[in-house]
Amino acid sequence: MHGDSCAREFDGRGVTVVFSLVVTGIVLLFSWATQVFAQQNYESALSNLLVPRDVKQGDWIPDRHCQLESRVLQSHPSRSKDRRRHTAESRSQWQQLGPEGGFISSLAMHPHDPNIIYASSHTYPSKIYRTTNGAETWNLLSTVDGWVKCLAISPHTPTTLYASTQGEYLYRSTDAGLSWTGYRTNGDNGTIYSLTPHPANSKTVWGAADAYRDGHFVMAFARSVDGAMTWSFTDLVASAWGAGSSVAVDPSDFNTIYVGGYYYGGDYTPHPAIFKTSDAGLQWTDMSSYMDTLGVSGYVHTILVDPANSLNVYAGGRYWDEEWNGFYLFKSTDGGSTWAAASLGLTSPVNSIGIDVSSFPKVLYVGTYDGVFRSVTEGLSWNSTGPGMAGKYVRSLLVDTVSPSTLYAANQTGVFKTTDEGASWFWSSSSIVATEICALAIAHSVSNTIYAGLESDALYKSTDSGSDWVRLQEFPGCHGVEALAVDPRDADKIFLFTGG
Repeated sequence: MHGDSCAREFDGRGVTVVFSLVVTGIVLLFSWATQVFAQQNYESALSNLLVPRDVKQGDWIPDRHCQLESRVLQSHPSRSKDRRRHTAESRSQWQQLGPEGGFISSLAMHPHDPNIIYASSHTYPSKIYRTTNGAETWNLLSTVDGWVKCLAISPHTPTTLYASTQGEYLYRSTDAGLSWTGYRTNGDNGTIYSLTPHPANSKTVWGAADAYRDGHFVMAFARSVDGAMTWSFTDLVASAWGAGSSVAVDPSDFNTIYVGGYYYGGDYTPHPAIFKTSDAGLQWTDMSSYMDTLGVSGYVHTILVDPANSLNVYAGGRYWDEEWNGFYLFKSTDGGSTWAAASLGLTSPVNSIGIDVSSFPKVLYVGTYDGVFRSVTEGLSWNSTGPGMAGKYVRSLLVDTVSPSTLYAANQTGVFKTTDEGASWFWSSSSIVATEICALAIAHSVSNTIYAGLESDALYKSTDSGSDWVRLQEFPGCHGVEALAVDPRDADKIFLFTGG
C-alpha cells in the first residue's frame, strides 16, 4: 500500500542574494564569452523543446518562462524585427523533440489495477499522463488549466479522477482523465494541497488546504459531499498564517482523519501542525502540541496511518530543534498523542511515505530531497535505496498494491521504477515530455550537437539534432541551468550559469 503521495514543500528560510565584485566579474566574463563565441546561450522554457521544421537562422522565439527574449539560431541584433516572423500558421509546424521526462508533481495508482498509473506534470498547464503497463510507456491524455498539486482516484469509480491546482479551483474527470471540469473551491483563492476520497462514500472527498482569512492564509480542512463540485472549509488554526499539506484517513475507522501542515506563531517561527478528528471533521484536536514541548519547529509535508496498526502514525517533513538539529520524520504509536523522532539515517526532508504491510517486518519507504530511503525497523533506522535514479527530489512515491517489491518514484527528472524493493532503479518516463528548458546552446563546430539546460534539473546533450538526449550533469541551485555558451571551436568546452 502507499500513503499520501501528494505533499507540499515548505521552506521557511528565504534566499539571500549577495552581489559582490567577484560576481560582477563573473557576469562580465560570461557576457564577453558569449559575444566572442557568437553562441546562442538562451532558449525559451516552453515546457519542452520545440523546434520548427522550417526555422531559419536569425529567427526568434519569445521566452515565456525565463522572461527573456531567446534566440534559437545565431542572429544579429539589427534583425530584431524577425521576432514577428512566427505567425500562428508557422507555429503549427513545430515538432516535439524532448528531452523526455520532466518534473512530475503527483502520481496516482488505480485502486484495482496497479499497472494503471496517472501522472501530472509540474508545468502550466499541467499535463496528465497515463500508463496501463506499469510505466513502460505513457500516453498524454489531457491538460489541466493550472499547476496540479495532487491527483486522486475514486476507489468506487476509478474512471473518476480529482486534480487540485494552485489557487481556488479543483478539477474532476469522469472519463479516466480525457477531459476535466473545474469547480471553484472556496472563492478565497485557497489551495487544496492533498486529497483523499472517502473509502466508503463515493460522494465525499477530503482535503488539506489553506483558506484566506482577514489578510492571510490559514491552515484548513476541506470537505466535499457532492463529488468535489462544492466545498466547505474548516479553519484549524484561525489566528495564524499557515496551510494544510497532507490529509490521511484511518483505514480501520473512516471517521478518523488526520491533517498535517504548519502555522506561524507569535515568535514568527513555523510550527508543525497535526490535527485529528474522530467524527469525520466536526471537531478537531491539536495532536502536535506534544512537538511544542520538544521545542520542535518546521513543517509537516505528509502523513501516513499504518493500515495494519492504526495507532502507528508517521509524519514526514522538515523539522529542527532549538539547537538547529534536523529531523525529517516523526512517529506516534498512540494515534498521535505523543511523538518521537524516527529519522536515523535520513539526510533530508521527507515529501512522501509508502508502506508494505505484506512483509514481516513491515517495510517503510520515504521519498526525500535525496532520493528514496527504506526502513525494515518500522522507522527506527533508514538506509538509502540503490542506484539508477537520476535527480533526487522525490515528490511522489507509490508502492504496488499487488507486488509490493515494485515501487514508483517521481522527481524533477521524471518517473523511476524499481522491482526489487529499491535495490536498483530504472528510468520509466518514456513518452512523457514535460521538461522546462531555460537555456539552449548549439555547438557550431560539431554538426547536430545541442546542449539544453533544464529548469530544476540538469544539463542535457543531443548529438542528433534533438532526437535523443543524454543527461550530463546536475548542478546545485534552485532552478538548474539558466544560461549556456559553447566554444565555437570546441564543442566540449561549455560555460553555464546556474540559478539560485
